[in-house]
Amino acid sequence: MMTENTRPQPFVQAADRPTIPIRHLLPGDLQVAEEPTLFKTTLGSCVAVCLFSPKGHKSAMCHSMLPTCANDRAPCFRFVDCSIHYMVQSLVKNQAITLKDISAQLFGGAEIFKGSMPDFADFKIGHQNIMIAIEILESYGIPIIKKRVGGQKAYKVFFNSETGQSMLDMV
Repeated sequence: MMTENTRPQPFVQAADRPTIPIRHLLPGDLQVAEEPTLFKTTLGSCVAVCLFSPKGHKSAMCHSMLPTCANDRAPCFRFVDCSIHYMVQSLVKNQAITLKDISAQLFGGAEIFKGSMPDFADFKIGHQNIMIAIEILESYGIPIIKKRVGGQKAYKVFFNSETGQSMLDMV
């Protein structure tokens, strides 16, 4: 059986480079990386938004659970809208990176309760998470260059902050 550290990940590093740290994002987490990092998370109805800029070597990833936050106080990363706004502001705050330098990847938003829990199937949280993420990214003019959303399966997502490459495994 392979452990987390022995899992083959060809997109992570070249043979002559040191291993980069791995950061596991739980629901409601957000990370901004200025150093090479491998982010990983597991998604069902939640979404992961990965922002990457080759300029300035900054990237960010969130694992958000719900579409919108009703409160305007401190950002709460459980919500897709708060997470995306915070990540964009973090990447462009020193003006070394502009919105035109950023690309996005979007994953998750499955309807995992469909069929198994009829009382929850009508909420369509996964679909709502996807739609708000797309809406906000479009409002910033940030292109979504890779997307795997919807369905009824959970995914493990791996995102390399240094290269902007991602990989998915079905759970």
